[in-house]
Order: sequence, then structure tokens, then C-alpha cells
Amino acid sequence: MKKLILMSLFVFFLIACGSDEDECATGETRCVKNGKAQEQCIKNKSNKNVGKRTECPSETTCSVDNNVASCKNNGNGGLISKIKGNWTDNWGATYTINSSDIILESNNDVFIFTILVVGDNFVICQNGPENSYNPDLFSKFVFTNISTNQFNCCQSFYDSPSQEYIENSEEPSDPSDLTSGCNGFSWSEVKRD
Repeated sequence: MKKLILMSLFVFFLIACGSDEDECATGETRCVKNGKAQEQCIKNKSNKNVGKRTECPSETTCSVDNNVASCKNNGNGGLISKIKGNWTDNWGATYTINSSDIILESNNDVFIFTILVVGDNFVICQNGPENSYNPDLFSKFVFTNISTNQFNCCQSFYDSPSQEYIENSEEPSDPSDLTSGCNGFSWSEVKRD
């Protein structure tokens, strides 16, 4: 009986503690199915690991294509197909946009925003836990004047307590005023790299 209990405890600790094999390796992107949990290493456009997600957010599905893992948004793919890719704005910040994340690099900082909701001209995101400003809070990016090689963008919310807060708030941005219609500031002019 003691052997059975000790073996059960050993197996429990192995399962509960996991192993280093499930950690993100340098330069790796993958999904690991561990029961319901899924893991994705997130890379920026320089192919550097900049974070790790332990589960794909709601409204997304984890999938692997050509050995690259991503959380595919099950919502409105029209906007994402127009804005995905590598971009630079008029302030020198770079954006890598895919179906699951916006990765923004500015002033040697990397900010990850996990896309939760895709609308016709906006995305609502959760700020990454490692972001140096407003970690784990919620943001909204609004897009206008979208063409193949450029668009205007406003991060109209950046420190909201929840997705629901943003959804139930009046939109503060004004796409007809690119000079000061982004919370009193100008909209970013973003061009494809």
C-alpha cells in the first residue's frame, strides 16, 4: 500500500511540476497540447522570443502550419487580412501584426497585445504580462484609411480594466480628425515595411 501511495505521489509531482521540455526554446514557436492548455512562444519580426502564452485566448484556436504555431482568431478575418504584416509608423515604432497578436517595438521596448476581438475597423487586445506599461490590462486599436501599404491607427484605450469595459464605453477616437482625434493626439501614420 505504501508503495502505491509513494508511486502515486511521484506521478502527481511529475505531472504538476512539468519539465523543461515544455519551456520555450530560443527561436522556437510551437503549440503544445497538454490537456486543455496550449502554449505558444511569441516571436517578433527579428525572430527573437519576446514572450510566452500558456493558452490561446478565447475566440481563437491554436494551430500549427509549416512548424509555426499561432492562435487563429475565429472572428472577423477581413480586418486582420488587411493589416497583418510588418509596419513602421511616423514615430519610428515598428509593428508586427498577425492573426493573434500586435507586437509593437518602440524605444527599445517590446509590447505584446493579444487580440481578443476583431471588429470591422478595430481590435480589442489584452496587454502582455511583460509589457513595461499597463501589463495585463486591455487596449483597443482603431484603424482607418486602410490600403495595401498604409493605414492610420489610434490606440484609443490602453489601460482599461477589462474587455467589457472597452465594449461598453463610448469610442473616444475620431477618424475624421487625424490631427487631434486620437485622445487629443494625432493618429499614427503606419506604412508597410
